Amino acid sequence: MEPGKAVRAAELDRMLERLEVRLDAFAICEIESGCGLRCDPFDRTIVHFVLQGCGMIEWSEAGRVAIRPGMIIVVPKRMPKQINGEGPVQKVFDANEVCPLAGGMVKFRACRTKSDLILGCASVDATIFDRPNYLDQLSTPVSEHIGDGALSLLFKAMLAELSSVGVGTRAIVSAIMKQLMVMFLRRHLERSFPEDALSLLVMDQRLRRVASLIVDRPGEAHSLESLARIAGMSRSRFSQLFLAAYGESPTHFLSSARLTRAARLLEDSSLPIKAVAGTIGYASRSHFSRVFRERYGVDPSQFREAHRQGIAAK
Repeated sequence: MEPGKAVRAAELDRMLERLEVRLDAFAICEIESGCGLRCDPFDRTIVHFVLQGCGMIEWSEAGRVAIRPGMIIVVPKRMPKQINGEGPVQKVFDANEVCPLAGGMVKFRACRTKSDLILGCASVDATIFDRPNYLDQLSTPVSEHIGDGALSLLFKAMLAELSSVGVGTRAIVSAIMKQLMVMFLRRHLERSFPEDALSLLVMDQRLRRVASLIVDRPGEAHSLESLARIAGMSRSRFSQLFLAAYGESPTHFLSSARLTRAARLLEDSSLPIKAVAGTIGYASRSHFSRVFRERYGVDPSQFREAHRQGIAAK
């Protein structure tokens, strides 16, 4: 194996070992050819597993992907979409009428008579290298076909379980989905690195090193120049890649890390407000209080008092 590919494979192995995926299977979508299912924005990242039939997922005038059995499509949170069966769409159903199923699952139907396209749907949270919900950074859907060979059996097992929903279905389907999701991420990262934000986020050791430093030591005198130097990049290149990977600028990420640490200190210690400000890198208490208020809606003293009253009430 070439040295560059060997390093990349080793990094991918480390990433998958640290990967934590939580899926909550919650719905079945059944769509007839010639019909569409219009879905309102959902406040969670949603993953769709295509179990039967072919069709199309559209999320904007220009954004669409053809789907077939064995495909997984991850749709970012708060993104409206429409799932269409094969052929010209003649009737569109709104996904606001659901059929309750066992185990808290629901079924969405866009059918006049029969269901040709069937998808299993789940909300998904993924943590990688202690960075929670990194899939929430996606701005456009990501899809991969992985249901070939032995993996096709997992799709068939999921379809069989969802065809007769009963006690334990939700847990069984969630477990199958988790296995497939890990395979999806491996396939996607192998194919797309380093061209997209998802790959940048989990594969670029330089960015992770900087992000870990900020989270672990937010009170140090970090600057854009010093962080770029640690990453071994120019300021402009570092800012560009960090924004693509984390969905926010390095300075905003630093400010967020500092305020998160400040909130923890206010809750768990009796340090004076000025000392808390100094601990997280603010020389001015007034500046710290203003920034904290912008983030949490109250000043640091009110935040601490509300926390103490909450504990006393318990």
